[in-house]
Amino acid sequence: MQPRTDKPAVFSLPAVYPILDVAIAQRRGWDLVDLAVRLAAADCHLLQLRGKQLSAGELLRLATAVQGALPTTCRLLVNDRVDVALLAATAGAYVGQDDLSL
Repeated sequence: MQPRTDKPAVFSLPAVYPILDVAIAQRRGWDLVDLAVRLAAADCHLLQLRGKQLSAGELLRLATAVQGALPTTCRLLVNDRVDVALLAATAGAYVGQDDLSL
């Protein structure tokens, strides 16, 4: 068997990136898809979607909608849910050091 010569995709993280928090957006009456598009238009290249109170299905629908609305220059991470990130074909998931039990 030949050793792998391909390298995983790597991208550098910006110093700061916006977190699209569902609970905050709902309290303020903001549409998250619209907010994500506006942030991307303002030259944000990475966004994190956070929906702790949503079911997996609700988060998947939202992540898919946000991902579909973003230009290819903007990447989306899903907070805590690798499964949702994979199914929605986002750039990845953000998982904090206390979010996974080993």
